Amino acid sequence: MKLVLIFSLVVLVVSAMPNGQAPEGQTWVVLCSGGIGWGNYAISSNVYHAYQTVKKQGIPDKNIIVMHYDDLANSKSNPTPGVVVNELNGTDVYKGVPKDYVGADVIPQNFLDVISGEAALEAKGKRVVKSGPKDNIFVYFMDHGSQGSVLFPKGYLYADDLNNRLKKMNQEQKFAKLVFYLEACDSGSMFEKHLPTDINVYAITSSRYNELSWMCTHDTYRKTYLGGWFGVNWLFDSEHNDPQVEILDKQYNYIVEHNNFTMDNATHSQNAQHYGDLKIAQQHISDFLGAKKVPPTGANSVAVPANAEFVNFRDIPIKLAEKNIQSTNDIYEKQIYVDELSRLLKGRQYVDKHLRAFVDSVHHMTRLDTNALLNSKLELSEDMTCYKKFVDTFHDKCFNMNKNTYAFSKIHVFNNICNQMINDNHVDVAVAFLGQYCTQNSVSGYMTNIE
Repeated sequence: MKLVLIFSLVVLVVSAMPNGQAPEGQTWVVLCSGGIGWGNYAISSNVYHAYQTVKKQGIPDKNIIVMHYDDLANSKSNPTPGVVVNELNGTDVYKGVPKDYVGADVIPQNFLDVISGEAALEAKGKRVVKSGPKDNIFVYFMDHGSQGSVLFPKGYLYADDLNNRLKKMNQEQKFAKLVFYLEACDSGSMFEKHLPTDINVYAITSSRYNELSWMCTHDTYRKTYLGGWFGVNWLFDSEHNDPQVEILDKQYNYIVEHNNFTMDNATHSQNAQHYGDLKIAQQHISDFLGAKKVPPTGANSVAVPANAEFVNFRDIPIKLAEKNIQSTNDIYEKQIYVDELSRLLKGRQYVDKHLRAFVDSVHHMTRLDTNALLNSKLELSEDMTCYKKFVDTFHDKCFNMNKNTYAFSKIHVFNNICNQMINDNHVDVAVAFLGQYCTQNSVSGYMTNIE
């Protein structure tokens, strides 16, 4: 009788796993914030919150690697030195966060080498994912994004470079399954047409290939936004469900229901997407984020208050300047914020002016006119060679996009040009002209965002 009972329990546990297979090996977690500056507070606070969640759910520190610029806790703008929160009246999510990669070490190459466990990086004394064919990997990245690219404090990561590394990892049997959550504007473009369905990778993004992503919850005390809407929702869902019962697909549907929204008569929208091997979505959250069901980190019964304010990633500096103007009656302080807003708006006009002048000079090489090239957002091509030539030249010769995220938001224009180029022979001519234009017109790296 006892043997029958024991056997029944074993069958029950195994059958509860997708495909009847209990997970083997270890679980590795890589959390990366590409954010820099007080205005991008929410980017790092989301990542810090994610660290606290996966640690409480049972992922040991030896299997968690965190990349963050680490400029919030001790910032002169921080009214609570040493403390970072992810919600209004929230608890500190910074305490205990590892400093595996901080400051100048938070770069695209290190990120790729960390997730793929490159021996050369480990030889330098740095931590990397040391996974094998039975291990699962979870990755969460958050920062500004543009078509086919996401920003780091220095440099940017292209969609093809990321997906080629994932393919290589699969070929080298670096994991059993890999799940990637990506929060950035145009985040869908990092995987759409690039992530295969047969390399054991499943990705969820905060938005489509051509959509903005959004911050939520303005804090008048800290004078910044506290969380990214996508991250706040997936973390809230993780903390309020049993990870051994909930599957990834249920979490994805929760994100779709709560993360997606349309505002301003459909002018702005955010719609989560998923890509890759969708069968992985039938696996339990515990396979990637830890198996322990723990009390929620957040104090609220909802992800964000009903009156939470939203701002898209690209308009954060504008919105903060406007709010700071409204928040003070001190005429001298108000003037400082007015000047800051004026500088930001002039910077954007400066970028738009020179980009329009360049496009107007080369649009005859394409099938579209200047307005269509500037204002449409075509799907990213699988072959990014042309696009990368333009973007790298734009960054090197025109605007340092790490210090000018508005310029970064405009690089879709170069994808439009590449997609509509009449003759491939024109590509190198147009790219060379872009560099010449910026040099001859003394186009400077107008800083619009970084404090």
